[in-house]
Amino acid sequence: MSHSFSLNGITNLNYSDTIQALDIKDVTLQESSLLNNDGLWPQGYTHIYIDNVSARPIELEYNDDSLNIRILSSSSPEDYSLATKLTNLIATQYKSDVMPEDSDVIKYHDFLQTYNEEWCIKHSYQMIDMLFSMIKSDRSDLRISTSTGEYTAGPKLLSQLEKYDNMHDEFIKRITLFNYAEQKDIFVPSLIVLHNDEKTKQVKIATLGEGVPSLISMNANAVALSSDDHEKVIISTSQLLDILENDFDWISEDSFYVKGYSESEWEVMLKKAKAFHLEDLFSVGTELSDKDIADSVNSDKPISSFQELVSADEWQKLTYSPFLAFMLVAAADGSIDKKEIKSFIKTLSTQENPLMLELLGSCGEAPDKIISHLASLGSDAPLLLQEITEVLDSKLPEKHALAFKLELLHIGKNVAEASGGFFGFGKKASKEEKLALALIAKVFGLI
Repeated sequence: MSHSFSLNGITNLNYSDTIQALDIKDVTLQESSLLNNDGLWPQGYTHIYIDNVSARPIELEYNDDSLNIRILSSSSPEDYSLATKLTNLIATQYKSDVMPEDSDVIKYHDFLQTYNEEWCIKHSYQMIDMLFSMIKSDRSDLRISTSTGEYTAGPKLLSQLEKYDNMHDEFIKRITLFNYAEQKDIFVPSLIVLHNDEKTKQVKIATLGEGVPSLISMNANAVALSSDDHEKVIISTSQLLDILENDFDWISEDSFYVKGYSESEWEVMLKKAKAFHLEDLFSVGTELSDKDIADSVNSDKPISSFQELVSADEWQKLTYSPFLAFMLVAAADGSIDKKEIKSFIKTLSTQENPLMLELLGSCGEAPDKIISHLASLGSDAPLLLQEITEVLDSKLPEKHALAFKLELLHIGKNVAEASGGFFGFGKKASKEEKLALALIAKVFGLI
């Protein structure tokens, strides 16, 4: 279901020069870590896509002087166009004949006469039609890799798409929303995981707020509805879908989009939801396996000192973490105001998280010096956040690592609230603050 173009005699292909000559904005290499100082296109398999545009990446296999450019099935016309323009550019540069998988060899100067924009649209739609046909015939889900992750298409999604005159364009619209939700200012809530006292069940909870367009995962057993007055109602995810009726979109088979509701619309929905508020959250939870239960019990063993679990360098990074969470959100809009600093200090002074308390107790540097140091990192600050995540995931019990990550997110939420928003729920939260919070949650592996 894919489509490939093969080229030979492609030696010393320069990556940056090739991408620049394409003259297509925001072309991104997924395997950017493979780029060397010589600037050459990496050998082996690589993938490129157009950020905030592509549905699926273009796959390249580069071995010695042989290059194969492959368009994956269910790609968008823009993805097809990226592949054909790249093929034409490289073929022209090396005066290489092109070997399409569906026809005879084509001279490089004739390539775009056949594989033009009309062909891109036609072939894209044909491959998407094949996907739809497979879903209809099997009545089952199909998983495909996209430019940012794994996407599931299935009967629920298809039932909505069939209502549109142009199913293909609507499908592409939804898959790109799935890929780039945060860049489109759509909130993707992290899931809060709770266990019952017996450690035999768990429940995953998403959040939905007034006025906030959101993409909610069906991995959530329940959804907490929050408003500016902090009133919360928690209902099962299936019950939320019933209340929404047809006022939501299946973006994939396991995620759905909810628009940002106006104040009056939200009040109506909240009133309906109150009738189904869950007094027992675990009534919609899932049973844990014996292994999960054993791991949960072991994680409850008391820890006398977290510092003993990590190296001195790792402890130093953890010490910076609350200040880093504060700075990433507070400075996201270009400045840090007094309300944000006051909120941060208050949050630290009321800490109950044991790891956070131990970190703050061992911190020997003045807070302003730490923040100044972190600010000097500039665009490298997220890299430190990634290193902190690796320490938490590799050295701490899962329970404590998760609790600490949520506490760091709580710091960020309080900063957003102090400047007018509440983790995407407040009407005055800036786009930059929402993106900063989403970045933290994504690095932590919570979304």
